Amino acid sequence: MNNYINLMSSQICYYEKVEVDKINVGKSQYFKMYHLCPIYYNIDGIKHNNLILKTPRLFVPHKIKKIGNKIFLELSFLSQNEDPGVLFFKNILLQIEKRIYKIIKRRRKFKVEKKDFVSILKCDDYYDTQKILIPVNPNLGEAYDINNKRIPKWEFAAPTYGFFIIQFKNIWINENKWGLNLYTHGGLILPSQIVDPPPLPKMKYLFIDEQENMKIIGDDKDYQKFFKMKDVGVPLPAIKQKMMLAALNPDVIEYDKKTKIADIPALKSVDKPDKNKFHTMPNRINKTKHNSDSNSNNPLNERAPLAFNVNDLLSQSKKLNKVDTTKKPRRKTMPNIRSGMLVPSLNDITSAIKRLRPSIQGS
Repeated sequence: MNNYINLMSSQICYYEKVEVDKINVGKSQYFKMYHLCPIYYNIDGIKHNNLILKTPRLFVPHKIKKIGNKIFLELSFLSQNEDPGVLFFKNILLQIEKRIYKIIKRRRKFKVEKKDFVSILKCDDYYDTQKILIPVNPNLGEAYDINNKRIPKWEFAAPTYGFFIIQFKNIWINENKWGLNLYTHGGLILPSQIVDPPPLPKMKYLFIDEQENMKIIGDDKDYQKFFKMKDVGVPLPAIKQKMMLAALNPDVIEYDKKTKIADIPALKSVDKPDKNKFHTMPNRINKTKHNSDSNSNNPLNERAPLAFNVNDLLSQSKKLNKVDTTKKPRRKTMPNIRSGMLVPSLNDITSAIKRLRPSIQGS
């Protein structure tokens, strides 16, 4: 049926679809000083179904409170004049009580009287309306918020509103009083519009962007020491030289130290320098190629930092010869400086000696 929602072996009935004449009372059971009679709701000839109602949106003036050894939640009909569903629900409760009295008074052994009946509807003097008290078992019944997040131990902010699943459990009867026992399966608690909302977690981290936009360049850890040098009178060219060696933008030192970082165009889209990598250090004096002639004519170029990058180093490395340290070095040989000269034979040397002998003997 469209009027019911299956929930395990029971069925939840919407309050506006309740058929009161299908409510019945089971056989009584005796416990100490009380008789307890179960309440059934017969649907399409199916007997022994529990009467479980889903309430409209009801006002919850207070948090759960302990009365005796039980915990209760107070539901008020404060909004019955603005919400017709609340007034309809209250009339359904009155009809249910009337139906049960009609059934139970036939059991003469109980000798119940209407005047002895303890209604579930109570008077709310503070709000000048009526209310009901529903028992809550924090260990069994479950409460959720609108984000489907469970509320531990039913600890929610009140006053507020909520929807609830209530079961008409049984009838209790003692010697001179009788009434209805309710049970609360759960509830959907709405955010309170009266009390202050709970604090947001990690509030200090919610303004990181705003804090970054408000930072001044003089407080930046990378540029702070250079502005201190500026304050003590160090010349700007010397400061810029050190900033370039630190791979920082030297133009930043020309700003006032109280300037916001967000107001410096050179730093808006520039990431923090990674000092573990090579950086191109710009030549602030002359962007043309340096040669021996220009260096001799322009003494300032001798102090200008050299521009280099990773690609330059890689290209130079390809031109270097690899040295094999495992091989022994070759012996150095004398260069052949007389490659064009003729070498004399043995006969030439012998004839030359013979020609020298007569001259030696004569002397």
